[in-house]
Amino acid sequence: MLPFDAILHPRQKQKYVSIDDDLPAPARPEKRTFQTSKSRQGWRFGAVNCAIAATVVFLVNLIMTIVCATFEGDHEGTLYVGDCEKVKQINKGMHILINILSTVLLSSSNYCMQCLSAPTRRDIDVAHAKGKWMDIGVLSVRNLRRISKKRVMLWALLGLSSLPLHLFYNSTIYMSISAFEYRVAAVGQSFVDNPDCKGCSTILDRTAVDLANNTKPDRGTSCGFYNIKNGTAFNIAVASLHEKAHTGLLDRIEPIDCINQYGQMIQSKHGSLILVFRDEDVPSVRDECMSANSPVFFAAETKEPGVDYIDVPYHWICPTAQINNSPGCDGQMDLDKVKQSPANWTVGFYPCSDGDNSRYTTCSRNSRGPIQYCLSEKVEARCELRWSIAIAVVVILLNAFKACLIFYTAFHIDENPLMAVGDAIVSFLQTPDPTTVNMCLSSQKDFTRVGDTFSAGPRRWDNKRYQWRHSVSRTRRAVTFLMMSIAIGVVIGLLLMGLYNLTGVDKTSLVSIARIGFGALDPRQFIGLGFNDVLRNTLVVNSGQVIVSFIYFSYNGLFTCMLLGYEWASYSSERKGLRITAKAKGAQRSTYFLSLPYRFGLPLMATSSLLHWLVSQSIFFVSIDRYDVDGKYTKTESTCGYSNIAIIAVIAVSVAMLLFVIGIGFIPYKEGTIMVGSCSAAVSAACHPMSKNIKGEDLVCRKLQWGVVGQRSDGVGHCTFTDGQVEPLIKENMYAAGS
Repeated sequence: MLPFDAILHPRQKQKYVSIDDDLPAPARPEKRTFQTSKSRQGWRFGAVNCAIAATVVFLVNLIMTIVCATFEGDHEGTLYVGDCEKVKQINKGMHILINILSTVLLSSSNYCMQCLSAPTRRDIDVAHAKGKWMDIGVLSVRNLRRISKKRVMLWALLGLSSLPLHLFYNSTIYMSISAFEYRVAAVGQSFVDNPDCKGCSTILDRTAVDLANNTKPDRGTSCGFYNIKNGTAFNIAVASLHEKAHTGLLDRIEPIDCINQYGQMIQSKHGSLILVFRDEDVPSVRDECMSANSPVFFAAETKEPGVDYIDVPYHWICPTAQINNSPGCDGQMDLDKVKQSPANWTVGFYPCSDGDNSRYTTCSRNSRGPIQYCLSEKVEARCELRWSIAIAVVVILLNAFKACLIFYTAFHIDENPLMAVGDAIVSFLQTPDPTTVNMCLSSQKDFTRVGDTFSAGPRRWDNKRYQWRHSVSRTRRAVTFLMMSIAIGVVIGLLLMGLYNLTGVDKTSLVSIARIGFGALDPRQFIGLGFNDVLRNTLVVNSGQVIVSFIYFSYNGLFTCMLLGYEWASYSSERKGLRITAKAKGAQRSTYFLSLPYRFGLPLMATSSLLHWLVSQSIFFVSIDRYDVDGKYTKTESTCGYSNIAIIAVIAVSVAMLLFVIGIGFIPYKEGTIMVGSCSAAVSAACHPMSKNIKGEDLVCRKLQWGVVGQRSDGVGHCTFTDGQVEPLIKENMYAAGS
């Protein structure tokens, strides 16, 4: 196993020079006046960087809000109107940026919260005198009851400010998609070639259409099944399409492209269309709603699905496909059947007239074809990228508040807490703790159940081979694993519900599910919550972001404890300078991170950012502008949407994170080390130097190693840090620290 130095970047191994030479020690005042130069060292340097990062995020948010406020559009908050694919890509890119910025804020908060919860030597001495211990080197909740009220207040405000920030941030910018209803008319080639629209005024029998709409006939009657609402309006629309065809205002689309472009749950790119057959392939039988001399032999109007109901709008594409004895396309599986043979694609659903009274029988002799091509009506792309000024203002205020808290932490916390385990070793070696004498083999576990005083005395070395997981308390492990397991279980449950509601798709096929799209708007994946306002939908869709934030804090703490144990174990296997957060002297090493090296911290930040983004694609805010068959705007609907394939990605990443941290927990430490974890009492017990070091030279500035340094007359060995030679611990021997 590599020494702890191997984790560091080469540049981080050098000694950092600063004006300050203060070290955390009781001999010096706990409080001091802050000097500007101190911001360039140790944990304060990291806190200043966090403050700068939070300020940069604030400026980005502020500038973006000011720029967005200058845009004007048909709707309030419109930033861009255009091609839906382009809007989708911009929206995806903006959400990636948002989640990177939110992760920067979250990580900065985590860093400063760990600094604020770190104990001073005075805090530790008071706790040890009462038989209690404190955490060192990790973000700690248990420390809050024993640190100053000012730091507790700052800690709480930093944590609480993250809650509303993640509830709103991802909904600052969202995509609004237009949904067009449209008409379909199937005709022969002569209808298109003829300059006159013969029979256009009598395509549909208005009486039959009105009767069908009033009586709501069974699905076996195509007049009602294809949603023809107004016969006169349909006749006029077909005449208009005929005129556009002759003036070049309709796009010619080949059959396979026509199927792909109109086989969508939400139609946002195309309007009404004409399906063109060869004249000899036009069936002789007309729909019961049509006039006998109608040039149109098949007609349909779509009804776009709403946020509270699911209806496949492209039934007309494959009416002869059968699923559960029901005609029409019920989803992607039926559509795939048509795509397999686009050269044979036809339409037409007519009840048989040969005496067969079966409810859903189609007569193949009435469905002729194939379709030669389609003529599609051009519509203006109306997908929009929008933003909410109210949410943006809330985010800016919370961002500014958080940045101020971080600045205050960096420049106005006068106490000198022990941030890293190296700081604690320095303090305890310079001023040994009398409450932990004769306890050099005591581990964190030995201090979990104590009374008003610690239990001292020689202990037998059992030579147990510890693993990374042993440096983490069982409570911390249980909380983290339970939180992640519950979250994964809930997400799996939501996935199963989502798949259950996904009609017309092979739910066992990942390819079939993925085909719908990553974060795609699909009415089959809408959550009908019964409210149409932005605020409540925003709170629902971003609730997952808050959960991910809690998991990040917990996961970060777990990982930090393991690496803290790794650092401690390295002092038992090699001689090295102490890693401290103050100015380095002698062989000491100064560090800008606390207990989580950048080579671990940055990938963890990247993973957190990825998980936040995946969650934003798994459940998201949906805004749909509705347009009727005549192209008139009707209403805007808002709801929550979800993406099954994105949910699967969230599960995959979460499970990978859980398995990874469980797996590395079984990595063994080298033999001959005790497990102090983050326990201040265990660290203190291991840091009672030999008498000559107390009276003589400055031990803490040299390269040190922990191990057996001597033996009393009664045969009890003594273990501590020394710059001299150390002997390995021997199994079954007794050891205790003494002065």
